[in-house]
Amino acid sequence: GFLAGVPFNVDRSFATASPLDRQHLFLSGYPVRSEFLEPFHPVKVAVGRAKLAPAGTKVLLMMTGGAGQDIPWPYKLAEHGIGEPLHIIVVAGSDTKVASSLREAMPGNVTFPDGRIVWQGQDSSVTVEVAIDPKNHNLEKPYLMTAEGIAFLMDASDAILTKPGGGSTAEVAYRGIPAIFDVSRTLLHWEQFTVDIFTDRSRGLGFHGERHLRPTIARAFALGRSTSLAEAPNGAIIHPGKCLVHAANMVLEAPCSNCCVLSTEAAVEGNLSVAAESMHTP
Repeated sequence: GFLAGVPFNVDRSFATASPLDRQHLFLSGYPVRSEFLEPFHPVKVAVGRAKLAPAGTKVLLMMTGGAGQDIPWPYKLAEHGIGEPLHIIVVAGSDTKVASSLREAMPGNVTFPDGRIVWQGQDSSVTVEVAIDPKNHNLEKPYLMTAEGIAFLMDASDAILTKPGGGSTAEVAYRGIPAIFDVSRTLLHWEQFTVDIFTDRSRGLGFHGERHLRPTIARAFALGRSTSLAEAPNGAIIHPGKCLVHAANMVLEAPCSNCCVLSTEAAVEGNLSVAAESMHTP
């Protein structure tokens, strides 16, 4: 027998496994990094959030993949914000040019309560910085982030603007932060599928160009936090490792009817003997 895993408890996800029926499927979760499976700690996050931005300021996280990508939206928002204090944190990854490009466009300095200096452009209600992880000691790539650092930023931000890729959006689902997707360009099939799932479950929104950017950000902030996409029917977080082990045990413990491979000890011994003999056959 066999079982095939479906990452999330969503009917459309189960439908992609057709023609397999439900008895051959199990809820597997998505193999995210262990840091994204950690419980959300409100007190710890509140302490970190107080250092991240001044009180009353919305925090928007922007991630464009591990290689980084210089997208236009932090520049556009620095020119004209959303009508309330906004702090943008850009995760540049391995792209070392993004920081210098942003700095050139935003020459102003603002000192945050923890002494951190962030940048400011034309709109005084918007500040920007490139995320720096104190645990990253790679001098050639100073903007790389650890999984722990990214998970914290997701927990402490009000929304995230990101690409609709499989791994990154799965981590977003497990941390419960509302997602914003740029759907201005033609999306790949699986990217559109991701956007549709997040939208249908009120866990994300797409926007088409700058005209829709600001109202979409406001709507995303209003969605609030929820891990519903990463939850089993009983409300518990889907732990991929535990789910996979459970499914494997179910397959191993299932009775084998008319099975000609490993069905009895005799068959096992016979197969091993044949295999041993074949290894010595010239």
